[in-house]
Amino acid sequence: MNVKSLNIVFFIVFFATAIGFAQPGIEWERTFEHPDSGRLHIRHAIKTVDDGVLAVGSVNYSLSEQVDMFALKLTRDFEVEWFGQYGDYVDEENAWYIHENIKDAIQTSDGGYLLAGQLIVYESEDYCYFVPYLVKIDAEGELEWHRYYLRECDEEYWGIDAFYNVEELENGDYFVLAGIRNMLRISSEGDSLTIISLAEDDLRIVIHDSSPSGDGGFLFAGGIVYECGTNYWFSKFDEDGQEVWFNQFGSLWGDECAWHIIPSIHGGSVSLCQPVYDEDFALIALDENGDLLWERYYDPHWLNFAVDLKPTNDGGFIFSTAITENNLSYYYIIRTDEEGREIWTLISDEGYRVRPFPFLIPLSDRSYLILIKTEDVIHYIKTEPDPVYVDELDGESQPYEFTLYSAFPNPFNRSTTISFNIPKADQVQLTAYDLTGRPVAALVNNTLQAGKHTYTWEPDEISGGLYLLRLEAGGSSFIRKIVYLP
Repeated sequence: MNVKSLNIVFFIVFFATAIGFAQPGIEWERTFEHPDSGRLHIRHAIKTVDDGVLAVGSVNYSLSEQVDMFALKLTRDFEVEWFGQYGDYVDEENAWYIHENIKDAIQTSDGGYLLAGQLIVYESEDYCYFVPYLVKIDAEGELEWHRYYLRECDEEYWGIDAFYNVEELENGDYFVLAGIRNMLRISSEGDSLTIISLAEDDLRIVIHDSSPSGDGGFLFAGGIVYECGTNYWFSKFDEDGQEVWFNQFGSLWGDECAWHIIPSIHGGSVSLCQPVYDEDFALIALDENGDLLWERYYDPHWLNFAVDLKPTNDGGFIFSTAITENNLSYYYIIRTDEEGREIWTLISDEGYRVRPFPFLIPLSDRSYLILIKTEDVIHYIKTEPDPVYVDELDGESQPYEFTLYSAFPNPFNRSTTISFNIPKADQVQLTAYDLTGRPVAALVNNTLQAGKHTYTWEPDEISGGLYLLRLEAGGSSFIRKIVYLP
């Protein structure tokens, strides 16, 4: 890209940021109904390695019947590939009914999926107790195993009433965020290995989200509850459960809470936050040490709920909320630049009688898939391509940091896109290694100009599993993990 075209790109981004860019239109909308007229409630959605989508949630048939969980798999063309429903996992003779409340899902390195949440076991209309649980299904949605962890069985599980987030470790084990301030390490078969406390016993921390930090560790976000209110809470731990940094801030009498956290391109993190009893919500950026970089507040002037946060591959962010006015709810999408400045917004044309709770999936054609539930039906809505998208910036004047971005998709099964920055013209090597340290693919070995570069890797004649990507330039190196599923 020459200097003239680079200046045009910067003008476009500045213009869009300053006055607001036209939001993308809606390309199409489809719906999915339960095959037996059950009521579907979507709770989470992820992009899969085959460029499809997995949506998970709960299903019930009446307010007084047992609530099961479901998983809906869409192909890369957004056709229904399979639908699975799972339930009856606790043998409770006196249970009035059991409500299965899913909170998170990931695709695992074997191509299957792990679902995390809680069972709410009602022994009567007036009494219930909570049981954290995990469900493992294969790539076709068939049940492999399930585990539940009754806190009455062992004192060490006291205070662990639900699994809120789940992540996979290098060796195939998992960790899950559990209850108040706890992290459990779980084996690949669901057996509990260790319980790690993320804070001192005198701190009441509510953990809402976690995310891989990109360097082998994990980021956490939530709130610290005091008698006078709740403050934002953020932390980073390494993969062995050791605290790297910890931060909290907020007003003395506030009710601030962080709901989502993702790594940023500058080595820090960005969180979607919301005061508990306020209509505002915010993006809060921290540096690599957990210190505050910037915060941006947004007020749509309607009652709203923070739902989902995703990065865009130009360094910006897109997040979603459900807003309510005059007893009708709307999905509300906001696109920002890398410092949280609003570029465009997208609001549903029609209002719904129930909150739609929109989940976002960025797509390879630069559009977005919005998944919502209305009444008892799941809607999935594809937007037109994002009108503000910066491709590759190759100008010498750019102050690029040495960075290897997370590959996308990851895990992957055919090809994946790897992007990186180099601050000046230099000899660059990008190599894939197996876990024994043996190089399996020399992806880049060339002199490159300063800027952002992108490489598509299509593996050939290597087995599936975990690999390491190593970027080397100018005496520096950067390593990322990647999972290949042939």
